[in-house]
Amino acid sequence: AAMRAGLRRASGGVLLVPNIQRFFSFMLRAPFPEQVNRELQKALLGNEQIIVGTTTLGDYELLSQNSLIRQNSQRLNVPPTTVKETISVIHAHQERLKSEYEIAVKLDALETAAQIANQYMKSIALPAAAIQLAERSCALVRIASSSPEVVYPGIAPDNTLDGEDVMEAAAQITSIPVSKLNEDER
Repeated sequence: AAMRAGLRRASGGVLLVPNIQRFFSFMLRAPFPEQVNRELQKALLGNEQIIVGTTTLGDYELLSQNSLIRQNSQRLNVPPTTVKETISVIHAHQERLKSEYEIAVKLDALETAAQIANQYMKSIALPAAAIQLAERSCALVRIASSSPEVVYPGIAPDNTLDGEDVMEAAAQITSIPVSKLNEDER
């Protein structure tokens, strides 16, 4: 139902499908029922909407072995942002993070998120990795500040996201101890 609704709303326009490889069970393990996969595949053949799908280079190589993909798609490589560009992007999220999590967000915390994500979260491209890290950090600060019974070591219940909170969140995501995240790379 969600796929049909999305295709209907995109009629005459564009439908963005993140991680499009999820809809192709013939090449990769698809988490959706075959009927949902067929709906999207039919849309690729039709003219009602333009389908823009994202995937990794490796998954695209697998998908492009199928003639449906090869004949009905065009590949556009989008390189990850630089750390400097990521900092600009993540600064644009500051107000949203403040309002969604009802906490104060320091700019240096967002810069720390960009730098740490670039160094240690290589499986997700920038700026998405930095935004994910900032979201996780904000959630930890919100939980620590609003629930006195929940204690996260290293997260001060001060309702403010700072660089140390980002380091703690990064340590949780990467399983690298905070002391190692703080060390200079040699």
